[in-house]
Amino acid sequence: MFVSKAEVRNYPVIGQIAWLMGVIFLKRDSSSERLRVLNTIAESCSNQILAVFPQGTTGGTNERLPFNRGIFKVAELNPGVSLLPVTIHYKDDAEIAWNKPQSLMANAKKVCAKKRIDVRVIIHEPFTADDFREKTAAQICQKVQDMVLDPLNEKFR
Repeated sequence: MFVSKAEVRNYPVIGQIAWLMGVIFLKRDSSSERLRVLNTIAESCSNQILAVFPQGTTGGTNERLPFNRGIFKVAELNPGVSLLPVTIHYKDDAEIAWNKPQSLMANAKKVCAKKRIDVRVIIHEPFTADDFREKTAAQICQKVQDMVLDPLNEKFR
């Protein structure tokens, strides 16, 4: 199960694929919409993998964009949820990352033109209910953020 910002639904090709995959689209500027999505996820994501990008956007390694803690509220709403933090580290992330004001199409062309993309994927230890019992969404968010971002300090080999 993936969660994505609502704008992705309107992206050519990607939006249609996301919709067909059952992506949950979120209007980030609506607090009632955020709560609706969190409740939907909490009710339906037991025994499923939930993929989220808690920074809410893409950026280069040097930017260290903070995680948005809202999605971590799911762990408070459903103690059966497990979290599996993953770090994705591109060697040439300045060439891969989609940075505003660059358009999606411009970024896609740049990425597709590359002959090779070196990426390191680190799958961290999962978090279970026991790991976040009596912790707030903000505390869970901070722990996951540190876990995911710390490997980006290392030189890409």
